[in-house]
Amino acid sequence: MMHPMLIACLVLSTALVTPAMTQAGPTLDLVRANGKIRCGVGEGLPGFTRKDEAGRWQGFGADFCRAVAAAALGQADQVDFVPATSANRFPLLLSGKIELLLRTTTYTFEREAALGVQFAGILYYDGLHGAAKERHTPPGRFERGHHLSGQKDHP
Repeated sequence: MMHPMLIACLVLSTALVTPAMTQAGPTLDLVRANGKIRCGVGEGLPGFTRKDEAGRWQGFGADFCRAVAAAALGQADQVDFVPATSANRFPLLLSGKIELLLRTTTYTFEREAALGVQFAGILYYDGLHGAAKERHTPPGRFERGHHLSGQKDHP
């Protein structure tokens, strides 16, 4: 027999998740009404988004746009790719010229709040690391096993 607390947790988690999953929202309604999704993508970044020799968009971002089209519209080829730069990516999104932005864009709370956009989730993680030879490290600045932030490495 299941423990009553486990049953209560399952019921509560289902009740909390189900409404969010059933609400499509105005953007999805617009995409379905238009029969296409317009994706803002970066240009010329091999592996992410770029046009091949035949003019077909390729890469991780292009494939993700096609996956969204397949999920929302039932057809992966119902995508209009719109080239987006660092300067115009948010104006394109805010003006409604694209419904989905898939190009190098760092999520920040400030962007979400100030621009009124919703970052649905992090799609790709990257990182920046540095290294220095011990003999060139300024005294007292770095210690073995510590990050620049002062946090201790954890295995």
